[in-house]
Amino acid sequence: MSACDFGGWPDITMRAAAGKDDRFFPFGFQQRLARDRLGIDPDPLPGGHLLPLSQPQAFVSYLLL
Repeated sequence: MSACDFGGWPDITMRAAAGKDDRFFPFGFQQRLARDRLGIDPDPLPGGHLLPLSQPQAFVSYLLL
C-alpha cells in the first residue's frame, strides 16, 4: 500500500509557491521538484524557508488569488 495511492491529480488548477530567498531549499531545487512532480513552475514569493511564518501577508495574498 502506498501513502499516495491514486492514479492522477484531480482536475483542478494546480499552483505551487516557493520562497525565492530560501537557503534551505533553494528556489532552483524547488522549481525542479515542482516541474518534475507536478508539471508546473512554482510562483516565486519573497522570503525564505517556511513562507507562512516568514512572510504571512504575502503568502495569504497568494492563496487568495
